[in-house]
Amino acid sequence: MRVQDTPLKTCSKCGRELPATTEFFQARTERLCGLQSQCRDCRREQHHDWRERHRAEEIAYNRSHYRNNHQQVLANAAAYLARNGDEIRARKRAHYAANSETARARSAAYSREHPEWNATNSRNRRALMRQAPGTHTAIDVRTQYDRQKGRCYWCGCKVAWRRKHVDHVVPLALGGSNGPENLVIACAHCNDSKGAKSPMEWAGCLC
Repeated sequence: MRVQDTPLKTCSKCGRELPATTEFFQARTERLCGLQSQCRDCRREQHHDWRERHRAEEIAYNRSHYRNNHQQVLANAAAYLARNGDEIRARKRAHYAANSETARARSAAYSREHPEWNATNSRNRRALMRQAPGTHTAIDVRTQYDRQKGRCYWCGCKVAWRRKHVDHVVPLALGGSNGPENLVIACAHCNDSKGAKSPMEWAGCLC
């Protein structure tokens, strides 16, 4: 018996005839053929165009969702990483090996354009080396800055966003968390003066 060729399906957007398989069309069980009417390339392009047009709304929604569901988001991410960690790391290593120069240039450019992201990564890395619990994001820092209305947590003076210091209320050296619940915005003088002292030990040193 002769094996029949894979049937073809015409994309409703670009008009190409492609094999009617999930390699070229996304599955859609409610349709008679079980596949989307548009091919994967057209769907991908459509999704990209939509995100470009609604980038500001998407960023605002993601920030709001993260602030309101911080713990759940972290728990979901940790669970996903536990299930798929090996596969994700292998895929990233392979991609980096094939695109190492481009990846390094892109990372350097992003760090220059987003200094807060770079500073947050540095704090998280130092905390990880100290085996301190908790982690935070640049969004957490911005949220705390807005909560303090741009003023130093300790002395109350006005602190410009680019001149702020991020202080751990209970220092990491004393077992403090690196999570957002232990972070405050401080001026350079207060942060440098406090150093690795606890708030009680440092009490009375404000000027």
